[in-house]
Amino acid sequence: MPSLIHEENDKSAIGMCAFFVHVLFYMLVFIESVFQFYHSSGLRCYLFIYYSHIPIVSQTQRVTGKGYIAQQLKTGKNRKQRGKPT
Repeated sequence: MPSLIHEENDKSAIGMCAFFVHVLFYMLVFIESVFQFYHSSGLRCYLFIYYSHIPIVSQTQRVTGKGYIAQQLKTGKNRKQRGKPT
């Protein structure tokens, strides 16, 4: 009887090891496919389109005064100067 119990335990342990190896293998395959999709142009285009909607004021816009923040800074300074008594 004890030998049968040991064999059952060994089989269940081997089954659990095989299950975890399969899960690990499929997780690696999934991660690999995600990285391949990221390196393809699809996800890069999606991220570019997503981040292009966010307004970012660059250094050149600040220097030339074409950016929204630069215009607000200019008008704010002009308003303060206009408000001073001469």
